Amino acid sequence: MYYDDEARRYNFASGLLLGTVLGTGLGLLAAPRRRTGKPGGISSSEALKRASRDRLGSVSESLSKARQTARRVAR
Repeated sequence: MYYDDEARRYNFASGLLLGTVLGTGLGLLAAPRRRTGKPGGISSSEALKRASRDRLGSVSESLSKARQTARRVAR
């Protein structure tokens, strides 16, 4: 009789643990995915690319003005 009680406890505990693991895994697979982009279909990589182009344009304009100023001063 003692063996039967221990086997029942072990079976219950292992079944509970297995059910918890399987339920968590299935829940994660069935969960909706988070959107990583901005609303309107613009992804963060596109926004980063656009911002870097704008920054590069302003830096190149500043360098061009500095070069023209240096040429005027050198004459």
